[in-house]
Amino acid sequence: MLRLLKLSQFIVAKELELSLGPGLTILTGETGAGKSIILDALNVLCGRRAEAGWIRQGAKEAVVEGIFCCTQPLKQRLLEFGFSVEGDELLIQRSIHRDGRGKIYMNGALATVGMLSKLMHGFVDIAGQREFMDLLESSAQRKFIDAFGKLREEGGVWRAFREAMAHLKGCGEQQEAFGKTGEELEKRRRFLEFQLSEISEIAPRRGEQEVLEAQKKKLRGAEKLRWALGNAEGLLSGEGGIGALLGRLQALLDEARKLDDVALEWKAMVKESDSILGELGRMLSKYVEDIDADPHRLSETEERLDILQRLSRKHGGSLEKVLERYEELQREWEELGGHVSRVEQFAREYEQAHVESMRLAKVLSLARRRAADEIEGALQEDLAQLNLATAQFHIELTPAELGEEGADDIEFLFSAHAQEPMKALSKVASGGELSRLALALRAARMGFDECFCCIFDEADSGVGGREADAVGQMIWKMGEGKQVLCVTHTAQVAAYADVHWKVEKEEVGGQGFTKIRLLQTQGERTQEIARMISGTSITPEGLGAAKSLLREAKKRAKERFHAI
Repeated sequence: MLRLLKLSQFIVAKELELSLGPGLTILTGETGAGKSIILDALNVLCGRRAEAGWIRQGAKEAVVEGIFCCTQPLKQRLLEFGFSVEGDELLIQRSIHRDGRGKIYMNGALATVGMLSKLMHGFVDIAGQREFMDLLESSAQRKFIDAFGKLREEGGVWRAFREAMAHLKGCGEQQEAFGKTGEELEKRRRFLEFQLSEISEIAPRRGEQEVLEAQKKKLRGAEKLRWALGNAEGLLSGEGGIGALLGRLQALLDEARKLDDVALEWKAMVKESDSILGELGRMLSKYVEDIDADPHRLSETEERLDILQRLSRKHGGSLEKVLERYEELQREWEELGGHVSRVEQFAREYEQAHVESMRLAKVLSLARRRAADEIEGALQEDLAQLNLATAQFHIELTPAELGEEGADDIEFLFSAHAQEPMKALSKVASGGELSRLALALRAARMGFDECFCCIFDEADSGVGGREADAVGQMIWKMGEGKQVLCVTHTAQVAAYADVHWKVEKEEVGGQGFTKIRLLQTQGERTQEIARMISGTSITPEGLGAAKSLLREAKKRAKERFHAI
């Protein structure tokens, strides 16, 4: 339960304090007085993102404070977040700064917006006009059923389903990120086999191209080579060649040695040269004999070079690149076996995850059907009390493709009269009927959730007369077990208030301020309800109608109390 709400420099409220208790608290006031700021402030305390526009003009910061009665579930959640729990109250203080650096304190300890939102989720229910209109959307209808059946709570089937879907999505992303399907991998494997086979059949060797080029050059110039080296051999060993000249040189040095021993060293050098040149001559002779001028061998060499050049152009431009490419292809081929195996494994995992997701989707659909049946049963009496006794309401669940929210489509069907066929709520419900149906749905859910404070923003929209009185009774009834706050413009609803606050606006120095006043006496309440009936000028008829409404509301409240 919310015990105290205090605003400072918030929107048009300079300083505003609202004490609250159990039962039904009604807030009324003229249009534009600032009733909506109470709902905005409660949204702030429940973790909504703050807006700089909520700071009153001329102020540096706005502060919203709320004191809540600490229920056992709220205490448990506080402990889970690591906050100490002392006493039976929770004080939430939230400041809003223009630079966005606001602060949040829970019982004096700093907290984040995310923590505040998670802490208060499900404990305070703020139902404005937007929430009523959301009931026309299938997604909101699904969430309502799940909330009613507590399917999305910790340990609920929805959580298990979402985990299965997350796993399924992960398996799908893994498959996609890994690369290729089995067909693509097979295609790649055949391509690798072709290229590896092509290179293997040619079997190039490192340095082979250089050797073949030298060999080709030698084979093409064999005759010239034989002629040049043969002549060189003749210069070494032929008559009058270098060998003969060296013999004459040695003879002359022998003569010189007889006269000077220095010639002995020179003779040794000539002898060594003669030995070297002799060996060179023998080598030239043998090489000339081995020179191959076979045209067939030249053709083979040129053909081999042509094959290697074509292979080089295809795989990088050089034989070295061909060999590097062969090693890369070989490594990819070896990895491909494991790749195919992993793809097959991922496919099996995806199929298993899909089967598990479908199984849990069916469990979720069954749970939703049970919750839908309970809602339909609980709604009958409430609809009758809201002057919709002949109305028909049914929640239709139809199988659908597996998706993030399950494998069913949900549609609220409605008919205001038993004689008319039920159709989608969005197609048949008027504004007043939608308001009453939304109220009945909220009343049905209140007995099954942990919400301790329910706020309605004009739940009576589109209704009047008997229907408005029925709405007032319903909201008052809801206040028997919960704390209910209701902003209303309807006198019939305001008459059922256990506590009645009036929101007013006044101007000081050209600036507008919102203030709130507790209507403590019967006379004050009569005057306010008469204003709601008559407008700005309260008439005697309006006063009489106001007294009648208050009297009838009090009478019905007593009757219900004694019936209980």
